[in-house]
Amino acid sequence: MQGFLGTRSDFIVDAVMLYFALLPFLMLYSFHLVSKQKVLLHRNLQIFLLLLTTISVISLELDIRLGELNAKAYLSSYYDSLTLKYTFFVHLLFAISSFLLWAWMVFKYSNFSLNKIKSTKHILLGKIVFWGMVLTVITGWLIYMMVFAL
Repeated sequence: MQGFLGTRSDFIVDAVMLYFALLPFLMLYSFHLVSKQKVLLHRNLQIFLLLLTTISVISLELDIRLGELNAKAYLSSYYDSLTLKYTFFVHLLFAISSFLLWAWMVFKYSNFSLNKIKSTKHILLGKIVFWGMVLTVITGWLIYMMVFAL
């Protein structure tokens, strides 16, 4: 099924890309909830976002492996280029490390009190996850553009 962003990609890739474009803003909203003493909502939103991110990545991987995206990617002027390979490597570096740290934080801090949530360590790790996800999104969109738009 054709995507809705006007490129060669399909619907699943476009939906995942749209979600990832929104993810940093959803994470910022989650951080805002803590500043308003809404720790339970912060926790629940983090768990929900982590689950939705996991489902999105699995959907994307299945679509890449089982779908017809390879034929569409072959049309790219960046197909099999070093630029694409290096961008993909950097993307994976940010994506995997950020996701693992995020998952660890969700499981470690999900039953903690407001004082633990507002601890310097938790805040620092949250910022690292946030910026890691921002860089994941940026590199993901670069890959998307190289593979499906150019």
